[in-house]
Amino acid sequence: MISIALLPIVIKFTPGIILNLYRAKPMSHDEIPGLQKLISELAESAKLGAVPQLYYVSSRTMNVFAVGNHDKSAIVLTDGLLRALSVRELTAVIAHEIIHIGNNDIQVMDIADMLSRMTSLLSTLGQLLLLINLPMFLLTGVIVPWAAIIMMLFAPIINSLLQLALPRAREFEADVNAIYLTGDPDGLASALFKMEYYSAGLFEWLFLAGHGTPEPSLLRTHPATEERIKHLKSSFKITHNSATDSSGLSKLLTIPLHIQRVQRRPRWRIGGLWY
Repeated sequence: MISIALLPIVIKFTPGIILNLYRAKPMSHDEIPGLQKLISELAESAKLGAVPQLYYVSSRTMNVFAVGNHDKSAIVLTDGLLRALSVRELTAVIAHEIIHIGNNDIQVMDIADMLSRMTSLLSTLGQLLLLINLPMFLLTGVIVPWAAIIMMLFAPIINSLLQLALPRAREFEADVNAIYLTGDPDGLASALFKMEYYSAGLFEWLFLAGHGTPEPSLLRTHPATEERIKHLKSSFKITHNSATDSSGLSKLLTIPLHIQRVQRRPRWRIGGLWY
């Protein structure tokens, strides 16, 4: 009941909080008109209620994400992403985020996050009550409800695993639908590969080349890039090499001079974000 009461507040205020945490700045239509036109065309093709607002984060990391819902949303792009991806690759990743918006995946994630937090809170309160009543259990011979205690202890872990599995499933669907929207599976595959390659740290380049972060798949919020590209290859024909593409789509965007290239390295912020 508390989750239901708080859900409208979370849906309304979460996008603004996230944008403030990342210090995202809105970009006007005149700053990068080609990109604004691209987003408008993709939003129209996806039949969104409104064109997403474009935001910019001055960070070298390659990242893109969306916030909001079908009628009011925003797409956030980092400086590193804008300068590294070609037009066709940017088209693919933006289409991916627009599919997330159209499917209301962001609100689904908000609901899952709310339920996970409430489960953890109730579990913590239950464990506190258990410690308080432990002397009564020992002195009065009251039967201890072990089944309820075990459920209380493991509920947050199970809930967290389910919460992590949900976005992984939605990512595969967004990849496929983004290709239906753009008609360019090569662009998305190339963008995924490039984002994985440039996001790897020095340790991974030296010792884990081609393997990525060795974390269990159950603990990932996104499927491994290799799995996503493999899934795309099983659904679409991907043979084109974007590096040899001579069309204008293979070129990088023209970034205005007043948007200076970010030189500082990513660092941890007070909000717990690394960018």
